[in-house]
Amino acid sequence: MIRRTALAAMAGLIGLAMVASTSQAATTVTRTCIKNARKVLTACRLGCTDQFKTRQAQCFGPGFDCATKCQSGDPANNLPGADKCLSDVAALLRACQTNDDRGTQDPSDDIPGCAVKLQQGLDECRELGDRDPTFDVDACGNQKRLANLQCQLDCRAKFDDIQQNCNLTFTQCLASCASCATPAECPQ
Repeated sequence: MIRRTALAAMAGLIGLAMVASTSQAATTVTRTCIKNARKVLTACRLGCTDQFKTRQAQCFGPGFDCATKCQSGDPANNLPGADKCLSDVAALLRACQTNDDRGTQDPSDDIPGCAVKLQQGLDECRELGDRDPTFDVDACGNQKRLANLQCQLDCRAKFDDIQQNCNLTFTQCLASCASCATPAECPQ
C-alpha cells in the first residue's frame, strides 16, 4: 500500500514537472509572439500615421504642398512645422518625467525627474524598513507612487500651453492652406 502511494506520488510529481516545463515553454513562446506582435503594431502605427498625414494634406487639393509644410515644416522659410513642435514638447515632457534627456534642459539644472524621485523615495522606504521592522514599507511606497503620479501630472501641466500653441499654429496654418484655389495662391 505504501509502495503504491509512493509510486502514485512520484508519478504525480513527474506529471506535474512535465506540465510545468510545457507551461514554461508555452509562456516563452507566448512572450516572444507578443513581443513580435508589438513590433508589428509599432511599425503599423508609424506607417498609418504617415499615411494619414499624406491623406490629410491631399484633402486640401491645390493647398497640398502648403498643408505638407504645415505638418513637416519648411526649413527654407524657418518654419518648424507641427511634427517638430510636438516632438520638442514630447522631449521636454520625457525629460521632466524621467530625466533621461539632459540635452533638453539646462546642463546646470540638477533637478531629478519624476522617475528618479520615485526610485530615490522607494530606496528611502526600504532603508527605513531595514532599520525599523515595524515601519510600513508598503504604505511608504504607496505614498511615493502617489507623489510620482502627481509629479507626472505636474510635468504634463507644465508643457500643456506649449503643446496647445503647437496645435493652434498648425490649425491656423492649415486654415490658410484651405483658402487657396490654385497652388500659386497658397501661402508660401
